[in-house]
Amino acid sequence: SAPFATIFIGLNGTAEELKLTGSNMWVHPVDENYEFTWKPITEDSWKDLKPDDFFLFIGFPSAKDPTFSNRFPGKSTCEIIMSCPMEWMSPFLTADLKEIVNPEDVGRQNDELYHIMKEQLQSQIMNKFYEIFPQCKDRVEFIDMGTPLTNFRFYARPDPYGLEHSPARFGGELNNIRYKTNIENLFLTGQDMASCGLLGVTISAILTTHAVLGYGLIDLLLCKRNLPRDLLQIREHSKL
Repeated sequence: SAPFATIFIGLNGTAEELKLTGSNMWVHPVDENYEFTWKPITEDSWKDLKPDDFFLFIGFPSAKDPTFSNRFPGKSTCEIIMSCPMEWMSPFLTADLKEIVNPEDVGRQNDELYHIMKEQLQSQIMNKFYEIFPQCKDRVEFIDMGTPLTNFRFYARPDPYGLEHSPARFGGELNNIRYKTNIENLFLTGQDMASCGLLGVTISAILTTHAVLGYGLIDLLLCKRNLPRDLLQIREHSKL
């Protein structure tokens, strides 16, 4: 997947007060014709970015959790994810990523320019956030930002969102990967087995369960049996 940076925000106010929803928002940089635009990437191209130049994901995890308001009264949370090319991180790397043994030694995160870059990116992104959600402008109580170097420190890679969505991936390069492995009782699941996102994970979970329970071609094609259908039938029979 692509390297990314994340901004974590703590807000004073409930989702109802701030009119926040559980829906995710994708913000794309586009021109006047709504064509996708992205400025050339260099080591210091971040210096010239404006609020409308970012490719962002904005979500409110607290608004998705029905128990959040009971556990943290009067508070809300927000997560913003932005595409963050490794070219911007290259001046701060201590070595090639493939050669780094200890993830904590990935980069010079105490470098003054690194902090300047983070502060500028964060400032521009927050300006875009306030443009979309002006009601949140005076409600921010906490804010912190992690870059691809932060990701590497905790995940040992700058792009921990799974396998790259490349033509090779969907063109047969991963055809040998199966939900049931050659190791006894070891099964694979997750978005890398199907596709990204909630739907991909759900489909992968069903297919992994098929492998665990032994569903085969006869079940799926001839008998028209699959896990969701069998569960619905069990539910219907339980009502009798």
